[in-house]
Amino acid sequence: MFFFCISAATASGQCDSMKQYMLQYADEAVPIGGSPNSGVPISDVFPDYTFYSVSDSAVAKYWVSNITHNGARVYLDNWCQGKSVDIEEMTIPQSRTKTVRISPGDRVKIFREFWWYEPYTKAINPGAYLGTTNVSYSIEILDAVSGVRIAQLDTLFLRAKNESSAPYFFSLYPAIALIEYEYPTHLPERNIVIAIRARQRGKANFPLYRIDGIAISHTRDLQSDTWKKYAADLEQLTIAPR
Repeated sequence: MFFFCISAATASGQCDSMKQYMLQYADEAVPIGGSPNSGVPISDVFPDYTFYSVSDSAVAKYWVSNITHNGARVYLDNWCQGKSVDIEEMTIPQSRTKTVRISPGDRVKIFREFWWYEPYTKAINPGAYLGTTNVSYSIEILDAVSGVRIAQLDTLFLRAKNESSAPYFFSLYPAIALIEYEYPTHLPERNIVIAIRARQRGKANFPLYRIDGIAISHTRDLQSDTWKKYAADLEQLTIAPR
């Protein structure tokens, strides 16, 4: 949670669903409880989606943020600061960006993290997973009019396990990744949305849900020795699904 330091150009409207738009007017963000010196440039602050799959033995989190188009912040659709949303996927995913006009050679970047922890101790152990649900996620670029998929940017799958041991896990990228995509030069200019699909199958304590938030750039985690070790350990210990 952050306080925004607003410049002379003041945003109108204070609805939670509009807070992501206030980022374009703010000079910096200061975490609540932080000192004036702990502010960060507003360019490092993004709206995000965090998806949760919860069972008795594990909480799995898929975190998507830092979505940019040619370096400019991309805003999220159906987003409301602090809101919890049950995810029931339909033909058109509920979790997606606002419409973006894309041209050949344009670049899209997305940061995403995935991890799980024991719900009572909060312990994170990439070498062991015990959970009663299969969870899967994907990030896609869709034609904003037809809904046809243009590109698949990420796919991730974690399989249910009845005993705590090495996870059955598949992902196109490491657990912590900055995904980059260049729109092909042979495709036409068009309106697109970036959609995140989230699915949960099996015995779960709660429906798969999403929490909307605003946070400091998660790309800092790419430089964190702790998170780099987590991603490396997960890749080394993972048992491929079969």
